[in-house]
Amino acid sequence: MDKLPPEILGRIISFLIPDNGLSLPITSITKPWKSYGSIAHFATVSKLWQRYVERLTFKNLFLSTVRLSTASRIITSQRLEYVRSIDLEVILETYDDEATCRVENEAEKARNNEQFTCTVIALFALLRELDMPKFNSLHDRVLRLRAYSPSDPWRRDDWPSIRKTRVNGLTDNILEARFDQSYLEFIEPLDSSINTFSIFEVPDPVGRNLTYRRISPSACCSIAAKLGKLNKIIWHLSDNEKKDIALRKTLRQEFSEQLGHLPLSLKHMVLRYTRNPPRNHTVSPASILGADGSGEDDLSTALHDLCKRLVTADIEASLENSFFTPIDSIRDSNAKAQWPDLQTLNLTLSAVTPSGKWLFNRHPDAVEDEDPWIEEDNLMDLKPDTPAEEDWRLYEFRGSPSVSVIKPWFLAAAEAARNMPSLLELKIVSGCGTIPKPYRAYCALQYSVRALLLEITSTPVLDVDLELEEAWRDTARVQLQNRSTLTIEYKEAKDHRNTNTVSLQAQGRTTQRPVFGSGPAQNNSAVTAEDVRQQRPVFGAQGTGLARPIFGAQGTGLSRPVFGAQQTSQNNRHPRDS
Repeated sequence: MDKLPPEILGRIISFLIPDNGLSLPITSITKPWKSYGSIAHFATVSKLWQRYVERLTFKNLFLSTVRLSTASRIITSQRLEYVRSIDLEVILETYDDEATCRVENEAEKARNNEQFTCTVIALFALLRELDMPKFNSLHDRVLRLRAYSPSDPWRRDDWPSIRKTRVNGLTDNILEARFDQSYLEFIEPLDSSINTFSIFEVPDPVGRNLTYRRISPSACCSIAAKLGKLNKIIWHLSDNEKKDIALRKTLRQEFSEQLGHLPLSLKHMVLRYTRNPPRNHTVSPASILGADGSGEDDLSTALHDLCKRLVTADIEASLENSFFTPIDSIRDSNAKAQWPDLQTLNLTLSAVTPSGKWLFNRHPDAVEDEDPWIEEDNLMDLKPDTPAEEDWRLYEFRGSPSVSVIKPWFLAAAEAARNMPSLLELKIVSGCGTIPKPYRAYCALQYSVRALLLEITSTPVLDVDLELEEAWRDTARVQLQNRSTLTIEYKEAKDHRNTNTVSLQAQGRTTQRPVFGSGPAQNNSAVTAEDVRQQRPVFGAQGTGLARPIFGAQGTGLSRPVFGAQQTSQNNRHPRDS
């Protein structure tokens, strides 16, 4: 067998990997996938077999706080060369049933932060050998970071019983509300740096139907700052601290301060810094701008500075349009931003800005609330798991873009794009609401350099604005050096499967050019609100109105999270954690 060509031998061994249904190899030091078996014992056939088997078994490592000590005895320098990804799960302290009925106190938070710090430091110590000159660093390596406690509801064996008693109101268990305002952070700085990873990922805390603990944005930055060859980050973080505005401001401020410490090798970013707008659309959200009185959002400015040296950026967050034009650059004409390498920029904006402005006004097809809201009749018992006051009442009526808020974004984007010589595509999108409606609360601008096309999509259709058009035509002339003419199209966003295009040429033939934002553009192809109502009933009326997908949900069903909302945790446990 050892006399076979290496390619054939490697192919034979690859067929020994059991099919675990997850498209992942069964490795020798992953979680105990006992029901699927392992191929590690095949490494004892011969020295040659050992090399090929371990190339598979050590490709994806699943480490935890407990397993780090074992891994340090198993992993050698040679085996480290086979590593392509490491999933690190920080296992926090357990807690008793009494603690499930209250939020974490400061002492418990401190112990969890200590465990988090020690685990990450231990991983860095283990991987220092990867920085040896002889080590092959040509491959991309991924670090994924999660944290949880074995006592968390979805980790317990009696979770079905907990869920049932919770639904029936027979328990005081507050579930995830226990750690809803807890954010893991370091109690001491990371001293050592490693060049091991080119990709650093913090998965969605509710990914795979399991709830993980929130990691503070500044802690993610602290880790990334110590990854000398970091090329890409994929972070799912939370900006949903609605009950404690001071804490929310602190988290954003620390995030903005730490972003400047990310390594210069970083070129690609996917950031989901999710902020859900109030479910009660009559609420005027409080400002979360910095306390320095400048009126500027420090996080928007910090992301602006970071994106100037990136190649691709995909950001979902609550931002101000100072992301494109910081106040300092407006004051100083010589401080114009240059984005020399940026090729793709996708911005998904929360429906609420940090200053507290809504990006959407009442939609003309919005349904009035049938039951008047009387504050005295709806006072809630403020238990730890009570939602924030802005979410007490479910009343969603916004959907028509607010021109006074969204137009400055579009103009600032046009000005910034003139300083993006490598730009291929720029997109700004926002949505609003969590329940089915007879309209799609959506607004987007998409600029494609290759297609020479600017698309503005909304419901109702935004009307033509000469100032906006001229700004983007100037941008196209700068980028294309007057070689071609930019085409501008307006679209009505109805749902993912039916979007009507209203081209500039068609509008010129069928209507008089009105003022931007004064109302829907008239055209022969437009579908009326009544047509939409007949296709899809209003939520809350007779019938459920659930036949079509909600904006932001993937696929066509309703099992995925709606736009801007975090995915709801389910009771199914992942086989990997069995």
